[in-house]
Amino acid sequence: MKQLPDFLFVLAIFGVIVVIIVPFVVRSRIENNEALAAARLRTMGNHQITFKTSDSDASAINDYWTADVAGLYHYAEPEMSVPIRLIELGMAEADGNTRPDTWGTSQPHRSAPFDGYWFQVQNSYQDQKGPVTYGVNNTDRFSFVAYPDRYGATGKNVFMISEGFTMFVLDPGPALKFVNTSPEVGIRNTASVLQTFFDSFPANPTASGWRRLD
Repeated sequence: MKQLPDFLFVLAIFGVIVVIIVPFVVRSRIENNEALAAARLRTMGNHQITFKTSDSDASAINDYWTADVAGLYHYAEPEMSVPIRLIELGMAEADGNTRPDTWGTSQPHRSAPFDGYWFQVQNSYQDQKGPVTYGVNNTDRFSFVAYPDRYGATGKNVFMISEGFTMFVLDPGPALKFVNTSPEVGIRNTASVLQTFFDSFPANPTASGWRRLD
């Protein structure tokens, strides 16, 4: 049997290594991104408690911030010297549906996923009569979701948490494969789909396919 030239042999070995290593690297990155997304979602819930108990928006009403994620960093009344900055800047930048008009003052803002994930306030929750909108602030309820920028590449699972602090997780499968590598396109397409799939906290998450994470 004729032996392969040395460079072809090395190339073949390299190919085998790539086939073995690349899927492992992708899986590791996905697992790491998902763990970070879930942890940050819990942290964001804790900051909602801070916002409410400390009256961070100086409204004289103990309520949650339910306009968007970025406002938990950028919100500032005109008399405030600096924004409230309750969350990391990276999380504010990874808001998939910002509402700068609610921040009190104009703040510079860029958009980019944070370790492969976007974070978003759900606009409503479901009760027996249908969806109930949170509004800019809500005295009783809030809920957030975290979803991957590119399904299967930066993450698979969508995470959801509310004022009850139970974490729910759902693998949406093909439903997130539309997400682009471009942050601008990703925000636009993701937000429009989330409006239908993930933009309302279900009355019974487990009955809707969500699994309790804790």
